[in-house]
Amino acid sequence: MFLVEKLLIAIEGFKVYDTEYEELCKNTKPELLAEWQSLSTKPQCNKNGTVSSVYCPDTVLMPTQSDILAQLTAQEQGELIINGKEVRSSNVTTLLADGFGIVESQLHIKQLAHEKRGHQLSSSEIAQLERLRSSVWSQIETWLSLAKNLLPSLASEYDLLSDQLGETGQPEEISLKFPSSFMSEQLSLWDLMEPARLERRLHEGQAYDALHRLRQALVHISGNALAHSEHTKGQKNATRAAHIINRQASDVHKHRDTYNHAREALCNLGMSKNDPIFRILKEEDLTIA
Repeated sequence: MFLVEKLLIAIEGFKVYDTEYEELCKNTKPELLAEWQSLSTKPQCNKNGTVSSVYCPDTVLMPTQSDILAQLTAQEQGELIINGKEVRSSNVTTLLADGFGIVESQLHIKQLAHEKRGHQLSSSEIAQLERLRSSVWSQIETWLSLAKNLLPSLASEYDLLSDQLGETGQPEEISLKFPSSFMSEQLSLWDLMEPARLERRLHEGQAYDALHRLRQALVHISGNALAHSEHTKGQKNATRAAHIINRQASDVHKHRDTYNHAREALCNLGMSKNDPIFRILKEEDLTIA
């Protein structure tokens, strides 16, 4: 009987989802609906190796960041020679991936602080920010220690960042140094061309991930906004729905910031600023209605 009840609940849930989807289609401009439907199709791989769509990436044509990380880490034969010292590519790959995670956390803290700017923070909000900052501070400290060993040509840069970290109470303002932080001439001079190649591949996966999550967040917020405007009754339900929509809007901005950061790094690593796949996100790209 328990399973039967769960099945009935699931069926009702699908009915609600289908109804919301139909309403979403009715209230979306035809040209926008057609565009988003086309973006949901399987990406096409062109003869020159480019891919015509980056939304809902195919795991073979367009591996995600985790896929690329696994591939690079598995390449045990790939050893880097940095300043005459052999370094496993998996170690450098993991270092870069961990660094990207720290940067995403920094962006998240900045976003939270920005959203609360001009408002009196509650004690719980202050505690949340402090917990996040403490965690990121510790992560940066560990990362810098590892980075100095794996990328010794940048040791002096990392020493400066360690000094800055010890002087600030806002670790989100510490700008970690990656190969993409330097000019191509410096990469060659400091033996960082291979780490730069690894970073570029990881950023490509990161950008695909961010775009996929951004698209999902936009679909969710559009559907919930429509349901809120047409079906929500009562102040309590309206307030709850508004909180959900605001949280999803925050997710949209988080994924946008992650994508923009990855795209900027890719451009620094040699990608054309007019790249047709990783294009600049405009404000109108952050809505489907």
